[in-house]
Amino acid sequence: AVKACTDAVVLWTLNSLGFNYDCSNKVEMNMVFDMGVSPDRIVYANTVKCSSHLRFALEHGVNLITFDSVEELEKFKNKDVRLLMRMAANEYGSMQNMNKKYGTQFNDARKLLELAKFMGLEVVGLSFHVGCAYKHPQIWANTIAECRAVFDIAEGIGFTMTILDIGGGFPGGVRKMKRFQEVCFTIRTELERHFPESSGVEIIGEPGQFFVTSAYTLATKVVGKRRRDVVVDGVSVRHEHVYINESKYNCIPRDLYQYLDITYRPIKPPYDRPADVLTTIWGATCNPNDFILENTRLFEVDVDEWLLMDNMGAYSLVLACGFNGFSLPPVKYIASPARAAALEKVFRTWPMRPGYGHFVPLMRQQPVKECLREDYSEESCRTNGALKSLQR
Repeated sequence: AVKACTDAVVLWTLNSLGFNYDCSNKVEMNMVFDMGVSPDRIVYANTVKCSSHLRFALEHGVNLITFDSVEELEKFKNKDVRLLMRMAANEYGSMQNMNKKYGTQFNDARKLLELAKFMGLEVVGLSFHVGCAYKHPQIWANTIAECRAVFDIAEGIGFTMTILDIGGGFPGGVRKMKRFQEVCFTIRTELERHFPESSGVEIIGEPGQFFVTSAYTLATKVVGKRRRDVVVDGVSVRHEHVYINESKYNCIPRDLYQYLDITYRPIKPPYDRPADVLTTIWGATCNPNDFILENTRLFEVDVDEWLLMDNMGAYSLVLACGFNGFSLPPVKYIASPARAAALEKVFRTWPMRPGYGHFVPLMRQQPVKECLREDYSEESCRTNGALKSLQR
């Protein structure tokens, strides 16, 4: 899933390994087209599509596309599309799911498939996404079983479905390996039961979060602190407010922070400080809702020291915007000598500093280019400060 991380280094690395791409709009499709990716390696995985983006996809040969409603079916005038009907995932143990926004409910599947058949459209499979906030891998088992039932319904209507897209939500992160293995075991077991190799059904997935979560670590600086004691069970307890130079309105994941198992550690010794200080960590912006952690035990920190936050790869850089005038952190890469040459090639071909691929379309627009000319004053360019910092 391109949306998880648009860093050119990530996209090029995955491309070199032969991975395919889940794109949700024209911008993301252009990103992968720029790398020479052929349209048959793209699934247009957005069930609510802008009509102009749909035309772009079809004009460029992308024809594996998701849908989940009557209204979306009506957008398909081209009968050569290969459609994946997105199902609402099972909600067993789900703490945050996507079913309110996306997905066909099981009881509506037959009616929608019958309409697609009447319209002369070809539904070649199903897709789903369980989200990343679930308590038990059983959610995968339940959803795969429901998809098997819908495959059977489709066969009775006259469709030969050959693709099951099991979406994303695979646990990533440096401490999630056991959880990941449990999820994989559940998925393999259920696929062997409902979609064995002999069924001829191709299984695809969208593990963007899994690939990138642990690949990035954020270095952030403590810029200030103040003590504000609180009363707990009638006892006054030391409570520190710690302010850092990053923000949930920039590179720190907003909605998914609590699910990504992000931890802190100091760069300078002592490294084994006890986590015994009740702490609230505030982000850099002036927004009063920009707090990272609230009333959590943390180790003692000093003003001007640097901290490391791990598991910062998924849905972090892609959210960066430079809100409130705070700049986008530079991205540094660690690579083996064998990979260094490949990275240099990416740096030479990319129109901006890697890490922030979602800004590429803006950099290519003439008004932005004009604002970046040296004869424009800093004041006149202040709204493009974040973009200016990205100029190579």
